[in-house]
Amino acid sequence: MLYLLTMLPLLMLGALVDVGGHDDDETETPVEPVDPPQPTSGDDVLDLTDGDDTLAALYGDDLVYAGDGDDSVDGNGGNDTLRGQGGDDHLGGNLGEDKLLGGEGNDTLDGGPNNDKMDGDAGDDSLIGGNGGDLGHGGTGDDVLDLGGGNDSGYGQSGNDTLLGGLGNDLLDAGPGLDSLDGGDGNDTLISEGDSDTLIGGDGDDVLNVQSYGSTTSGSLLDGGAGNDDLTGGGADDTLLGGDGDDQLYGSRGDDTLDGGAGADTLVGGMGDDVMTGGAGADVFWTDLPVSEGSTTITDFVTTGDEADVLQVGVGSDVTLDDLSVVAVDGTEDVQLFYTDGDVSTELAYITGGATSGFSLENVVLVEVVTIEEV
Repeated sequence: MLYLLTMLPLLMLGALVDVGGHDDDETETPVEPVDPPQPTSGDDVLDLTDGDDTLAALYGDDLVYAGDGDDSVDGNGGNDTLRGQGGDDHLGGNLGEDKLLGGEGNDTLDGGPNNDKMDGDAGDDSLIGGNGGDLGHGGTGDDVLDLGGGNDSGYGQSGNDTLLGGLGNDLLDAGPGLDSLDGGDGNDTLISEGDSDTLIGGDGDDVLNVQSYGSTTSGSLLDGGAGNDDLTGGGADDTLLGGDGDDQLYGSRGDDTLDGGAGADTLVGGMGDDVMTGGAGADVFWTDLPVSEGSTTITDFVTTGDEADVLQVGVGSDVTLDDLSVVAVDGTEDVQLFYTDGDVSTELAYITGGATSGFSLENVVLVEVVTIEEV
């Protein structure tokens, strides 16, 4: 009896002490969610979560890491650096000279009105430049770079890219892939490395250059537009259109089609079976000796008047006009220009188009070409 009375206070005490077990009716305190970092009016460094975040920074020079997830970040004022990292992000630089890095995912980068730098990195990205002098790198993927006004530089890099320069003197370099480049107004330089690209210079004195080696035969389209343009084809079968202005067209390799358009143009076919049309204006056509693989066809040679054309022939120092001859093609108004060396005659050019009946050696100018071996 004494034992029971002695133990009773201990039993009652045990009922009042929590020794680590959980009662069935016990309710745990919920974990409060972590709030995203809040921007201030100063220069912030903000590291967002890996979820889908939305953040508008304030007016300092901010550095924002968006993390994984589909994020929307606006830099607002200041010279901001916004890193999208993973996910399909929307990064807006807004005011200031900003740096936007998309990271992985299909990102939209909008630099705003000033001089911004944008890098889409991996994914099919969209880069929007505004009116400043912007620098854009598309990275891997099929990217669209719309750089807007200003003197911009855009690099598509790998993928099938679209590059738009807008108003200003722009440099657009698409890199490899099936690309489309449009310089817009201004004196632009457009470069691509694909064999089937479209390059449009727009108004202004533009330089269009395809740096390819002819892995396909479909060829690129180069359209200089208005202005005094310089167009150079690549290794495939290219089409070069000079448009209005005094243009220079170089077909390079491949079976090319060259059309100078209005103006006093210079057309050089290069290797391959080339077709050249001067258009309105006093044009200069070029062929050379020794004759490279292929042939040269001129469709609209004008022999007399203020817009009389000239056929220049690049030759060695021992070639004279006496080595050349003009032969009429029976049943047509076409003529052929031949070079004769001993008993061997080689066609230099086939001239057609109905206005060639007066073509003679007086329309030919020999230009001595110095080879590397002779220097």
